[in-house]
Amino acid sequence: MIRPLRAIPLLALSALAAPAAAQQGAAVSVTARVTSLTMRSVAPAGRASVNGAILGGEARLAVNFLTLRVAYAQGSLARGSDPSRDLYVEGSGILDISPAPGLEIGIGPYVRSRVVDDVRQRLVVWRLRGRYEGSVGTPALRAWLEATAGKPDYSGDGFGTWWGGSAGLVFRPNGGVLGFGASYAIDEARANRGARRETVEGLTVSVSAYLR
Repeated sequence: MIRPLRAIPLLALSALAAPAAAQQGAAVSVTARVTSLTMRSVAPAGRASVNGAILGGEARLAVNFLTLRVAYAQGSLARGSDPSRDLYVEGSGILDISPAPGLEIGIGPYVRSRVVDDVRQRLVVWRLRGRYEGSVGTPALRAWLEATAGKPDYSGDGFGTWWGGSAGLVFRPNGGVLGFGASYAIDEARANRGARRETVEGLTVSVSAYLR
């Protein structure tokens, strides 16, 4: 059974931690997301594509020049006209350091799992990520760019390279409690010099609550 509400305890824990974090001068935010996701696979045996909506959230804690982010999402993906659907789950954690205003460099794990006909396919990547964020015309509107790379382990299938990127906008009226965002993300795992590859794309809308 699909349980998108599994993300709620993570967000609730972050909300409960906000008062304690505030005493330490920390910044805390939680984000709810809806993503339209498409996964495409290419192999010598042929091509396949699945798509669907996933629901999830992210908790963020920033203290001085360090930022910790933890995210989770889950949904189901359809295989064209096939009535059956695949369970899809992803989660990540990353610890960033900020060497300059707006710039973050971090490392952390990313895991996604897809269940196809009762067979679980899992991708695990330790990612190195760079991120830059800045205002666009007004302090209320901010844009960000991310680039990631890592060494994947995909159910023992020997994927040798993995890369990803994303870009988005966040609108936070008057610097208030709520922020509204939209973003696009893509990543790709490759093996056998590109003879086998898996590409995942997502369009996301989000609502964030800035608790501190």
